[in-house]
Amino acid sequence: MARMHTFYYNMHTMKARVTLTLDPKAVRRAKNVAHHRKLSVSGLVEELLLSTDTIDRNAYASFAEKWGGALKLARGKEKEPLFQALKSKYGL
Repeated sequence: MARMHTFYYNMHTMKARVTLTLDPKAVRRAKNVAHHRKLSVSGLVEELLLSTDTIDRNAYASFAEKWGGALKLARGKEKEPLFQALKSKYGL
């Protein structure tokens, strides 16, 4: 009978270095906040990014989702042939 071995691998991902350019005032603030939370500045930034909804909802929204209700029709154009054609084409 063959012996079966199960290997467990640590599921840590490699960390990457990132260079940030910040205003000196922001650097002092980041260091201060990180110190009070007993974190490094890197840990603070990582915690912030992981706790924030980082997806820009508008980046993946359709034109209708982005602009629906925001655009107004120009008054006085209702009788123009192009307006009528577009209105009937799109069911407006």
